[in-house]
Amino acid sequence: MYKKAITIAPYLHEAHVGLAKTYYQLGKLSSAKWQFREALKHTYVQSTRSLYEAKLMALTGTHD
Repeated sequence: MYKKAITIAPYLHEAHVGLAKTYYQLGKLSSAKWQFREALKHTYVQSTRSLYEAKLMALTGTHD
């Protein structure tokens, strides 16, 4: 469903974050990082950006 949402409306950061969380749970860390970066491109609320940046930093410290 997240992929479908991104296809229809790629500017929705929530869909990218949902997909990032799914990839993380599947152990696909590179894909999760990429989706968090995409979410950051479409997020303008500072508190939300800070949250996504923190999650991305946590993933960056992990190894694929």
